[in-house]
Amino acid sequence: MKEREALSLWGYEDWRLSILVKRLAVRGDFSCIDGVIKRKKNRLLVIVVTLSIIGVAYFLTDKSERADFLNQIFFNEKSTTPAKSSKKTYTERTYQDAFAKTLKGSRTEVVASNGTRCDILTNEYAIEVDFAKKWQEAVGQSLNYSVEFNKKAGILLILESEKDKVFLDRLTTLVAEKNLQITIWTITPAEIKE
Repeated sequence: MKEREALSLWGYEDWRLSILVKRLAVRGDFSCIDGVIKRKKNRLLVIVVTLSIIGVAYFLTDKSERADFLNQIFFNEKSTTPAKSSKKTYTERTYQDAFAKTLKGSRTEVVASNGTRCDILTNEYAIEVDFAKKWQEAVGQSLNYSVEFNKKAGILLILESEKDKVFLDRLTTLVAEKNLQITIWTITPAEIKE
């Protein structure tokens, strides 16, 4: 049903034709179009729609993967670009526990009076642990924990790749420019001892 709705947004009246053309563009499966071409009077329309979908998909593809995309569509070759993994190396909790072990007298997942949970609480700091992409959320949460527990605010930013350093730069710039009293630590997968 969702596919029908999405295709109707493109203005295709014959959603079955659209599904077949989409299948053709994504998989390079030209056998699926044979029956449609025989049933439809206007073969040119099928070709134009197919090329349009391939064109849109091409421009939505990352520049580094476009050659692979064209090879898959026109030559039915397998991709040489490794698949991107959105899977995290470790869970946030794993990083939290590892860092907490390095701090004397720390406790994890401490519930505040307002019902929020401070990731790490020490005698001096209330620390929020977050992945680098969530640095903005970490600022608000650390300040909230600071007020709730009457401790200094802290953020442990998880850096799983070199690209994450951009978020660290943004965080440190904000803290410095707005003179926020937040201490920042970082942790990487290499620092986790299994």
